[in-house]
Amino acid sequence: MTFSTEEIVAVTRLVNVMIMADGSADKREVGTLSHELARLGVGPEQQPGVLDTALALRPVDAVARVARMDQERKRYVSAFLANAMISNGEIHDAELVQWRQLTHLCELPEMSIEQALSYLIKLGE
Repeated sequence: MTFSTEEIVAVTRLVNVMIMADGSADKREVGTLSHELARLGVGPEQQPGVLDTALALRPVDAVARVARMDQERKRYVSAFLANAMISNGEIHDAELVQWRQLTHLCELPEMSIEQALSYLIKLGE
């Protein structure tokens, strides 16, 4: 599965929204973002630029870009958001609300956290 640069930037912006839903980003959450960007072909030297571009994007524009993706990419986005939500070992109510809201706004397929993690594990095989 491949993503365009625009799509990667949009997904990165939404993951940032997800990570910040509880008011802070810890290094495990940032590590999850970095790992998934690498899976998408964004090397460590490119990641700061992608993040800067993503942070300049309005969340509403990121939602619109993700909403236009096909179902396969949307499934990945939903799983990526879930992984970001749980990566620090805690699920805050605000994060769960944010995940559900982004799922609705982007018309992502609904999945449980277990389904999301299983999906990402299968991608890595």
